Amino acid sequence: MRGFQATAWKPHLRPEAGTRTCHFHTTSGRAGSIHRQPRLSTVKCRRCPPPRPLTDHCNRRFPYDYPHHHFHGPHPRPAVPLRATVFVSRWPNVPAVEFPGIPDGTFSPTTAILISGATEIVLIDALYLKDDVQDLGDLIERTGKKLTTIYITHDHQDHYLGIGPLQERFPDVKCVALPHVIESMKETMDLQTMQWNLLFGDAVIPAGPLPEPLDGHTLYVDGSPLNIIEVKQADVHPTTIVHIPDIDTVIAGDSIYNEIYPMLGLSTPAEWQDWLDTIDVVEKLQPKMIVCGHRRPDGDDYAVETMIAQTRSYIQDFIAAFPTAKDADDLVATMSAKYPNHANLWTLQFSAINAIAARDGAQ
Repeated sequence: MRGFQATAWKPHLRPEAGTRTCHFHTTSGRAGSIHRQPRLSTVKCRRCPPPRPLTDHCNRRFPYDYPHHHFHGPHPRPAVPLRATVFVSRWPNVPAVEFPGIPDGTFSPTTAILISGATEIVLIDALYLKDDVQDLGDLIERTGKKLTTIYITHDHQDHYLGIGPLQERFPDVKCVALPHVIESMKETMDLQTMQWNLLFGDAVIPAGPLPEPLDGHTLYVDGSPLNIIEVKQADVHPTTIVHIPDIDTVIAGDSIYNEIYPMLGLSTPAEWQDWLDTIDVVEKLQPKMIVCGHRRPDGDDYAVETMIAQTRSYIQDFIAAFPTAKDADDLVATMSAKYPNHANLWTLQFSAINAIAARDGAQ
């Protein structure tokens, strides 16, 4: 019995009457002795410790001549596991050109996510600034893996203008989005292009090709599924999130924010309520990792409970403060006092200006 731990073999313990035991605990002449002929077991062991989560423990066939306790852990993972690598953009100053009603500030850092397996990569969202997309392409090249697909979560140019340069650099890549997201891109292309040029000037990539419609709601990386989930609302709609069950990860697009003031200036009070429903959808997936469309460069993608709770409470607090705020400055003061550690005040200022203007215009 050399090499076995005392807790793994207890010959003085006799099985209870009527139970079956695995071959590690099979008796031969006396309770607990080891039968030394290699055999396979399919019985459920009644003397081993309870199985760990995700382990069928002693219901599987295993060779007797391996130490039994080697099979108590989870099933072996693939040699090259699926992984999510997060690229975070620069934090640019805005606007590039002064414009009435647009405050000076910064535009929140935007993410692009590489989901990679042994040989393939799917990129989720494609950024928008020339220098960032160049750096993103360099990162993809350094992996030595094939970029098969670019998936766009929603219709905002900071998430998709990089499609053109990336397709030029990786000519075999296919870019896709859900059909109604593409229709929204077409409807808002001219307006967004004007806005983005105003905000970022020559630093932004010119509007170019759009994605192709995705057939179905599943993408694959080396055989592992990426599930596309349509949700009611984020900062805009239509919008989607991506659930990757093999690594318990949600790519949240702009439905969850990570220590960044959420963008509420592009939606209505009714749509803010729908956004709360989307947060519930993300929470029910029970992810261990959430990658937000906007986060600090040093943000923690594993602070799942904090991200969900703060995004939810922020929207609820904005809904509560919005009707009685004297003006946009008052709303900014209220929200910034409640969330002093959130970054990118410009997003809150823009949201407050638009929300108060819509409120007062409807009265």
